[in-house]
Amino acid sequence: MTAGARAGGLALLWLAPAAAAVWVAGAATLPREWLGANRRVHAEMVGVAYQPREVKAALGDTIVWVNQDLIPHTATADSAPAWTTPTILSGDSAILVAGHRGEWAFTCRFHPTMKGRLIVH
Repeated sequence: MTAGARAGGLALLWLAPAAAAVWVAGAATLPREWLGANRRVHAEMVGVAYQPREVKAALGDTIVWVNQDLIPHTATADSAPAWTTPTILSGDSAILVAGHRGEWAFTCRFHPTMKGRLIVH
């Protein structure tokens, strides 16, 4: 199951575990507008922390957020243009396509001490 939204020039796509397997096996099955034209950047949520803490991407890259923790997390921008992932349950993923240059500090809505930075150049 997939769902999506657009926020501030960034596209968000979240995937249930079964859909994540489809995405990994064949990204061509997803609508092209949801996938970045460039590379994929992986960011994990593990140990109530983002790994890496600073996520660097180029315009058009696809950022794949993967929750490796047993508890739910989000990645939510602290400033405009605002963006957020939905709640990502353990083992689930969310995808953000970098459609806007800038820097954003982000936190988890459930764990405010969980902080990171997204840099899109």
